[in-house]
Amino acid sequence: IAEKVSDYLQAGTTLLWLVYPDQRTVQEYQQRGTFHIYRPADTLDGRDVLPGFAYPLAELFG
Repeated sequence: IAEKVSDYLQAGTTLLWLVYPDQRTVQEYQQRGTFHIYRPADTLDGRDVLPGFAYPLAELFG
């Protein structure tokens, strides 16, 4: 998966989310090199790619 993430980011993808239901986490990768792990108590943020998008992960993993 790490290789695919790298491929997508090198190809110009600016924001990538990987959802791991068993771990109840979402990993966020951004083209500028930042990385964040979201947990069920967090709200997924669309950043500047999807302005205004916010999704409480408690709804996804509830």
